[in-house]
Amino acid sequence: MIDLPPQSSFQPPRYPNGWLYISHTLAPTYLDAMPFVLTSLEKYVGLETSLSPTTNLECADGQSRLHHVQPVTGLANPARDHYHDLHIRYYFSHLPPRNQHQGQVEITSKPHKFWRLATSVHYEPEPENPYHPYIDECPICGVIAPYDIPGDRCEKRHDPLGLELLFYGTIRGEVIRRANGRLVGGLKDMAADFALELSVRESWSPDMNTLQIGMAMIMPQR
Repeated sequence: MIDLPPQSSFQPPRYPNGWLYISHTLAPTYLDAMPFVLTSLEKYVGLETSLSPTTNLECADGQSRLHHVQPVTGLANPARDHYHDLHIRYYFSHLPPRNQHQGQVEITSKPHKFWRLATSVHYEPEPENPYHPYIDECPICGVIAPYDIPGDRCEKRHDPLGLELLFYGTIRGEVIRRANGRLVGGLKDMAADFALELSVRESWSPDMNTLQIGMAMIMPQR
């Protein structure tokens, strides 16, 4: 288990659930690691900055989204039919002042030094829909097994779905497409160019008020 900073390092509504560890070999400094992450998310996942004006930073440094994907139609109330967004917030400036922006991880019995970058990601009805953010009867982002768990709907449903799409390019195990028909990617696609370790596990600390924590270790190809 890898120690992560406490929520007091950020103070967002929810604990960052997507943690990206960038090898010192790929980024000599933390200032190099930040654009590396942003460029990679744009290239491999398809994230863009065309945000709705109603989205809130929630203490983040910036945010982006993958917009207008996976339409749901045929709901009992047609006005609640909707597209989805993958929405991500970046918490890059919070950790360096506390010296929490790097760490060493043992991989294949060898120590690796990484820059640690925190993100908060979720999957929800696009904010342009008047019923955003909760459409509980939606078979994708609604109160549907295995995420029919009592509690906050973002923490228990939207967060793990966003983490799945960000890391693996799937929603509920199924690949999805953009409006133009192209498949949505995920960090897993970085394996073509980098050595990659992806893991998702249940939150293990009381201050992690999100269902799952994902960790991506990105290194040069061996």
